[in-house]
Amino acid sequence: METFIPIDIDKVQRLLLTDGWHQVKDGSFLVGNYGFVRGQTVIVNAIAIKGSASHWVRWTEPEGQVLACPLTAVLALGSSAPAP
Repeated sequence: METFIPIDIDKVQRLLLTDGWHQVKDGSFLVGNYGFVRGQTVIVNAIAIKGSASHWVRWTEPEGQVLACPLTAVLALGSSAPAP
């Protein structure tokens, strides 16, 4: 039996990658399919590529640096409060 563990993305404050913990600026944590664009032109849409790791996360660190990685690279998340 599978268990659904709800994670409120608006409350994620930090995430653990292989290089250590990363702080997340309030409300900047996103999960979705990635795509590369130039202006308004889509260069690569991961949904169209079979076998790609299309689910990625993106966040802004408190200093303003925007980072992204495959969802499978996230080892742990820390949040301000548990989801209901």
